[in-house]
Parts: sequence; structure tokens; C-alpha cells
Amino acid sequence: MSGPSGTVQVGGGALSNPYQGDTATTTALPVLCLRVDGSPVPDGITPGFYAGWARGTVAASYPIRGTRLTSLAVADSVCANNFGAGWRMAEFHDGRYGPNLENSGGWSYWAYGDVPAGTRFWTFINDQPANPWN
Repeated sequence: MSGPSGTVQVGGGALSNPYQGDTATTTALPVLCLRVDGSPVPDGITPGFYAGWARGTVAASYPIRGTRLTSLAVADSVCANNFGAGWRMAEFHDGRYGPNLENSGGWSYWAYGDVPAGTRFWTFINDQPANPWN
């Protein structure tokens, strides 16, 4: 979903299962990459638990089989190799909200960027065994 000023909302839909994973690792999907640069929340977005602000820019890598994402370090390197230093794999809780964006939420978030609408991505979750390498 696109929003104001070149922003996009990315996140889990009805098919997402962040607790156990939802996609066979033999599937080739782009990695959702994020570069956090401290960007302030743009006008027109009110961050909340279910739709926070990622404080940066998202982009989609080339499609890669989940079996090739053997660790977070490998996934981060896909992002850095595609987009440069400071880019990493996006995480389920990257959306921030509240005073000074001190709280993290889940399920979706806003960021600057332009990713194909309706595309599923590889992302990770830091507190569940639902990643391609699990």
C-alpha cells in the first residue's frame, strides 16, 4: 500500500504466520531490505502498534530461494550487496510508534520506498522460529 511522500506500507496479510513461518524455503522470493537512517515520520502517517514507522527506506532484492538464506548474516549480505552499506534484512518489529518512536510494533509498517504491490518477501522475526534458516 502506498502512502504520502513516496512512502509504502509493508507487512503481513492473511497468509502470514510469523510464529511458524508460512512459505516453503524452496520458494524464491525477494528479500525485503531496510536502511534505517532516522527519517522522521512524514505528514499523513500516524504510527501505531500495527502500522509503525521504520525510520528509513525499504527495497526489494532479486528473488532468492529461502534455502539460500542460511542465517541472518547471509540475508543481510543479500541486502548490502544489492543496495549498499547500511542495508539489512527487514524484521517483523521494525515499525516504531509512541513518544520518540520508542516502542516497536508488528504486522506492518511504513517506510520510504517503492516495492511491488502484492509481492511477498522474505523477512525475519527476532523472537520466533519462523525464519528461512530455522
